[in-house]
Amino acid sequence: MESHPASPEAVQVLWDRGWTLWKEGRHGEALPLWQKALDGATEERSRARLLYWTARCHHEAGREEEVLLRHDELARLHPLSVYTLQAFSGESRPLSEELPPELSAGADDLERWGFVHYARLRHLRSGTDLGQYRAALLSSWLGDDRGAYVVAVGLQRFLVGEGPLPAPLLRLLYPRPYGKQVREAASRYGVDPFLVWSVMRQESAFDPEATSWVGAMGLMQLMPATAKEEARLLGVESDRFYDVGVNITLGTGHLARLLRRHHRLDWAVAAYNGGSGNVNRWLKGNEEAPQERWIEEIGFDETSDYARRVLANLALYRSLYAEN
Repeated sequence: MESHPASPEAVQVLWDRGWTLWKEGRHGEALPLWQKALDGATEERSRARLLYWTARCHHEAGREEEVLLRHDELARLHPLSVYTLQAFSGESRPLSEELPPELSAGADDLERWGFVHYARLRHLRSGTDLGQYRAALLSSWLGDDRGAYVVAVGLQRFLVGEGPLPAPLLRLLYPRPYGKQVREAASRYGVDPFLVWSVMRQESAFDPEATSWVGAMGLMQLMPATAKEEARLLGVESDRFYDVGVNITLGTGHLARLLRRHHRLDWAVAAYNGGSGNVNRWLKGNEEAPQERWIEEIGFDETSDYARRVLANLALYRSLYAEN
């Protein structure tokens, strides 16, 4: 580890050692390990995690200036991370309807003349940031929320920095596609529609034809066995599991079942990815752990990261569309 202090493996070892000490209440001993890991970490998720937990160590020691320094870096460089949202109780920076200057020009001639499809194609081919933003905006206006999202993902660097977050760009990154189907299913099964979109965003990036390497299907990435069982339990007489309405209905019904079974949102979200049996195993001895600690204790890195991303999505959806 000493010869490769910046390797992902070394960062993970330092994290694990520090986490063991943190759980024992030895915060002062965890801090230098996590600080060393932070100095060598390059991956965004690792840096956000280490910034958050080193800030917690400094808070335990009463060093609030050090806490503020790390929270400032979280807000500037990792505004969409669940660690940033935890640090700031749900909103890292205020929202604004103003765009960065590079994205703020108005409609071009083709748009004003009503040739929206041609304008979108020209913007896409421009290769400029403004062109990509206008193309994403027109895709959204045309009802192609997935197309808008795919293009807008390339503009996420405009969220990095100081000052308010541009809400128009965030709405392209956190759209609400298939609104009728989502709201109907959410109302029927008592699930927050923002949770459905949060899962959909992480599972399929809003692609109704998505298929994972293990066979998960559609918008909500249902495994065949899960889809068949949910269809039976919900009385859905269809095996067209890629159909938008069917997939959303079954995925939302499955979420509702997991929420009833596991009682806590983070447990249910983890079960959607990792399975109820694994969640029950991870809960043993950890039933009283707060969300931020329990997620760190999840035994699968994939599920731990999944839970963080879905919960971050949910916080951002609720912040963006608070009036709804």
